Order: sequence, then C-alpha cells, then structure tokens
Amino acid sequence: MENFSDKGVQLTIGSNVMLINGVAVNMDVAAEIVDPGRTMLPFRWVAQTSGAKVSWDEATRTVTMEL
Repeated sequence: MENFSDKGVQLTIGSNVMLINGVAVNMDVAAEIVDPGRTMLPFRWVAQTSGAKVSWDEATRTVTMEL
C-alpha cells in the first residue's frame, strides 16, 4: 500500500475534481460546506486515495474502511 503522507491531495469546495499529486480525478460528488460551517468530504474518494478498501452495507447503512 502506498503511504498516504507521500501524496498531495487537494479538494476544492464546490468542485467534483480531486487533485492527487497534481493529477485530476473526477468524483461523483463535490466537497461542500454545510451548516454550521462543517466541511464535508466524499469519504470513499478520500479513503481510497490512501489505499483503503471501502464498502457499503445497505441493510445496516454502514460504511466500512479497511486499510
């Protein structure tokens, strides 16, 4: 697995483009700010950037991340 600290990851509020070491990756959703001033990032995209495996269980509405 790659070391997450060796990557430059940039997300811009309102944009669905994530830059990884300057390379653009299109995401299906954008980073956003929601009340009361919290920054929301698309978890799956950020987690997979670190090499994690992400899965969703619809029945329990649970996200699991495995490093």
